[in-house]
Formats: sequence, structure tokens, C-alpha cells
Amino acid sequence: MIQVLNSKTMPAKPLSTFIFGPLRTSKTTSAATWPKPVFLSAGNEGGDTSLRGMDVDVIKINSVADMKEAVAYIDAYGQKKHGWRTVVVDSLTYYSDLFVQAASNNGEKPLQQRDWGLLDLHLQKWLLPKLMSMPYHTVWIANEVEIKNSDGNVVSYSPSLYGQTKTKFPGATDLIVRTMIRSVRNPNTQKLETEYLYRTVSTDGSPIGGRFGSAFSSGTIPAHFKAIAQQIGPYIGEEVPA
Repeated sequence: MIQVLNSKTMPAKPLSTFIFGPLRTSKTTSAATWPKPVFLSAGNEGGDTSLRGMDVDVIKINSVADMKEAVAYIDAYGQKKHGWRTVVVDSLTYYSDLFVQAASNNGEKPLQQRDWGLLDLHLQKWLLPKLMSMPYHTVWIANEVEIKNSDGNVVSYSPSLYGQTKTKFPGATDLIVRTMIRSVRNPNTQKLETEYLYRTVSTDGSPIGGRFGSAFSSGTIPAHFKAIAQQIGPYIGEEVPA
């Protein structure tokens, strides 16, 4: 049956955000600012150590079986038992490595084309749509790699993922941001302080941007969910912060 929706009255839907960037640029801690998050934390990364002292829940993921069990648990009990509102996968880079490690028998067996296809299917045809079909915001975190030209100069940046997943997976989300830091001088103390930001508009061909028109046209916003909700709160079922 055909369903026609008016774009002005379409219902709000949870936000799916892809965050990538260099190491130590607040990818994990900024994701902790999302509403009531649970982190699916790849055990081979140890990123959950940066969450100590924060009001978040963490499920350690050490295998594909762990991920499937965790996703099933979130689907069944996440909201009614824990009140979770956001699911953070931290990180896709290291979770993919877990998949590859298992497929190669810890490096003892060379990977076949079929293995890479299974990874792609697992991430893009199962994990992504499974979590996005649930009533949660989703945050997908990845490290980055530098893209260099023939002279060896860095010209762009890409998520650190295997094969076509590095472009197809982010492209299926609503918003892609790249973490960055810069030093700013505090006008009161005159001391340099570190500012954590999301870049929301690409200036070098990196896969950055969203499906919200000119909402993030400034190019950078604070690395915090509040800054996102201030722009698109009604579209994602969130109040606009003051």
C-alpha cells in the first residue's frame, strides 16, 4: 500500500550519526553527551577507559557473538529496563578488526574475497539496519586514515574501515562529522585551552555532511549533542536546548 507523507508533517525520527577522526580528539567522550547512551565497546580497543566517571553504561564486545547477543538484549530490554535512548558502537574500526581476526584464525589463515564480503554484509546488511530500526539514536565511531597524493601530501581523510564499507556505511547515516581540536586563548586567563569540535562541512573532499540542508552550514560546532539538538532538535524528537 502506497503511503504519501507531507514533508512538513513527517514524524521525527532518531538520529544516526557517524563520527570519525584522529586519535585523542574526543570521539568517545563526545558520544557520551548523547541522551542516556549505552556503549558497545570493542574490547580490543579499550576506549571505554575514557568513560570512567561518566553516567553511561558499557557492554564489552569481544566477538561477533557478543555483538549479536548485545543487540538482541538492547532490542528486548534497553528501554524498559535501563531507559537507554542512544546506542554507541565504539568503534567500528576495532570491531571490524575483531571480525577479521576471527575470520583469519588470528592471522593463521589468509582471508578470501568471501570473508571480506561477509564482513560487508555483517556491518551494512545486519548491524546498521538492525540498530537503526530500533527507537534509539545511534552513534557509529571510527578512527581515520590520511589520504595522500602522489607527492605524499595529505589531501583528505577517510574513516579507517575496510573496502567499500568506508564510504557506504557512513553514507547510510543521517549525519557524518569529523572530530578536530584547536587551541584558543581564554580571554580571562590568557591561557591556551583545548577546544573540541565537530567539522560538519567538508573542505577537502572528506566524507562529511548531513541530510539537514543548511542546518550545519557554519562548518564547525562544539563536539556535544547539545550543539546538534540546537539545530535539528524537532527533526530527531528532541527539545531545542536553550
